[in-house]
Amino acid sequence: MKKNKILELINKQFPRTKKLKFKSNDDLIKINILDSLEIMTLVTLIEKKFSFDLKKFSRDKKRKITIKTLSQFSKNVN
Repeated sequence: MKKNKILELINKQFPRTKKLKFKSNDDLIKINILDSLEIMTLVTLIEKKFSFDLKKFSRDKKRKITIKTLSQFSKNVN
């Protein structure tokens, strides 16, 4: 199975996450994978590297921040 590029980026940027067990649909903040500042860093990296569309992503204020949702609003991720 091919590894998701956003997950690879998370593991590279935040090495402590390599030891954590979580799924692609887990909320990265609620289950304490990343804190709010780390999310900001991640979103900035994804915007630059994968043309993440923050405007579309943030339209739904209830949207969870998961690897899956971040991937849906990015290009060339899978």
